[in-house]
Amino acid sequence: RGANQDEIGEIVEDESEDMSGLYSAYITRTNAHLFDKAFELMKQGKKVSIPFDWNVVRELLLDVFYLKYGLRERIVTAAIRDYASFDYMQKVSRAGGDLELAFLIKVVEKYDAELPMNILELHNSLTSPKLADTILLTAHKCKGLEFFNVEIANDFGKVANSEKKKKNLLYVAMTRAIERLKPNRDLLELYNQKLCS
Repeated sequence: RGANQDEIGEIVEDESEDMSGLYSAYITRTNAHLFDKAFELMKQGKKVSIPFDWNVVRELLLDVFYLKYGLRERIVTAAIRDYASFDYMQKVSRAGGDLELAFLIKVVEKYDAELPMNILELHNSLTSPKLADTILLTAHKCKGLEFFNVEIANDFGKVANSEKKKKNLLYVAMTRAIERLKPNRDLLELYNQKLCS
């Protein structure tokens, strides 16, 4: 939060460092990545909380899953229903621009037919933020909140080439850390470049 390391707390550079603990957060840019990390942490035996938009995340993932398997009648999100097919959605995603769409597709492909059961398993294991080892939320929802430990997800895209709006979103995510910040790969690279210059 300040100009030197003492004022901003510890920067955690070790990717293997566990950042879980009381009031620790994992902050993502996309909802799909949020689910992927939450499921991973749950499988490691961690207590996780998704205090905002869990129903939206679950709905988006299931809708993309339904599109992939031709179950259009089950799709509730109009934006997903507008795609003619899963193949067309993939083409649009490859054309670039929509990071959320790209991560939704990635997660649906990763978990494939097991996705609905994985979503149900995660849903049944979610806990309150006060009891969680890790609180998962998007950068859009973390404004005004603070956590002892914050880990920034690798789904923000390249920082150096980002437009101002994306940089501001990343700034909001980074400044949620009270004691320790574990930046994503791109931020860590920029941080180390700045230290060397």
